[in-house]
Amino acid sequence: MARQFRFGTAVTALFLSVLSTLPIGAQIAGNTALIVSGPSLEPITAGGNYYYLPSNGTFALYQLRDDGIRVVFQGANVQERWSLFFYPPVGVMLEVADYENCQRFPSETAGGVDIDGFGIGCDPHSGSFIVHELVRALDGVVEAFHISFQQICLGNYPPLGGEIFYNSSHMLPPAPHPAPTAKPGQLSVISVSVSPKQIVEAADAIFTFTAKPAPALPLTVGINEIDLSGRQVSFPVGGAIRFGAGVSSLTVPLHTQADTIAQKKTKYTVQIVRAPIYKIGQKSASVKIVDPPH
Repeated sequence: MARQFRFGTAVTALFLSVLSTLPIGAQIAGNTALIVSGPSLEPITAGGNYYYLPSNGTFALYQLRDDGIRVVFQGANVQERWSLFFYPPVGVMLEVADYENCQRFPSETAGGVDIDGFGIGCDPHSGSFIVHELVRALDGVVEAFHISFQQICLGNYPPLGGEIFYNSSHMLPPAPHPAPTAKPGQLSVISVSVSPKQIVEAADAIFTFTAKPAPALPLTVGINEIDLSGRQVSFPVGGAIRFGAGVSSLTVPLHTQADTIAQKKTKYTVQIVRAPIYKIGQKSASVKIVDPPH
């Protein structure tokens, strides 16, 4: 399936114009936090771990039609924006319960969930969420909750997961110690290496990308693949890799397949594409691929 990531806010804005009300505006008196993490190949988190409190930005709660809720977090940096939708099945009130087999929009049999971060979402996706706590005002408007969630992009990426607390009476988990990251205006230096430098056909090699210092916000790095191997290979990235905030190292495997065609020693090279948002250290790395001994 082709990658179909959503960039920007046009889709979300159209969706909200139909379904949202004004922000509820409940005073934040209880525990409030957004916690999200995911593995390196997950497209939204890119391996980063994110922990936001009201001291890190603003939380806005929206009540939606069909008893859905939306939370928007906006950090100090314009890129630090998260949007989270949670819906019960159509015709059902949101309550303390497990909501499995969710898609982006709710149906009569399943709820809806949609997590966007840093201007990136994905469609289609699937997920689930658990409402651990839910408090309503006398008029039925949701004013406090604790929800944990999971989302899988396009059905073939590892999931992101997290929790959202809003005015909750539940205790927050301890905040992680943040990794040292680039200072404002400082560019990360991106390098690539490979190990081993020679493999026999049907073996794998590991390309390692490093960022020194780690980026303070998610960073997309362009790459070129130069395949002179003449073999069947698989490198599971599509022209770019993405470092999550605080992530200083990423590994990507090169898979090779056996064939019956005798070939000379050939190589597979990965190059970093120059861009103004980072510096380049070691620009390229190559692995030789040889036939098995006969």
